[in-house]
Amino acid sequence: MSAETAPESECRTKQLGPEHSQHIIKNFFDIWHGDYSLADEIFDPNVVLVSDRMPTGKGSEPLRIEGKDSMMAFVKQCREGWKEYAFELLQSISEKNKISIRWKMNGVTGENMRVKTPLKPGSKGIDFIVLDECSGLIKEINIAQALITFFHELELSHVSV
Repeated sequence: MSAETAPESECRTKQLGPEHSQHIIKNFFDIWHGDYSLADEIFDPNVVLVSDRMPTGKGSEPLRIEGKDSMMAFVKQCREGWKEYAFELLQSISEKNKISIRWKMNGVTGENMRVKTPLKPGSKGIDFIVLDECSGLIKEINIAQALITFFHELELSHVSV
């Protein structure tokens, strides 16, 4: 049997439709808004988050978070020190086990920021989410910053606009 005619994975469930995707998106945003009780409902135990832009004192560097506990520790750390902290969903699209979300950050930094951020109120970003085909849980999150990786590969420390 060729790959084109092979049956879909036996564990793929009907839950990977639009309703499940909207449920995952809502809970994903709710976690970032502080409802940590939802972690077991949406994150695979081995979830991986990859971003190639995490601010440091000397520009930015790649970031890789592995595992649900580390993911939740990262979310909590990112939320510290804000006067106001909220993400607004601008757009989403999903197909089978893949979800793309475009968001806007509506936050105001506070005096006690532990993780310095380049995000300003109104900053936008895109997250690409991959769900496990069997469980329907988030197994991978990729934050789109492809140009930053390209700049790093060119050994540029800053880009003038």
